[in-house]
Amino acid sequence: MNNNGITYIFIIHIFFYQIHIGSIAYKMKLDVFIFEAFSDM
Repeated sequence: MNNNGITYIFIIHIFFYQIHIGSIAYKMKLDVFIFEAFSDM
């Protein structure tokens, strides 16, 4: 049971880590989009 709990925590950690990486990539893409939009003006 203890080993199963560790595996469960590890999976959740990986899951949230991927969401965090995804949000950073999304924000960078958004920043580039805003920068290009302002440079066109």
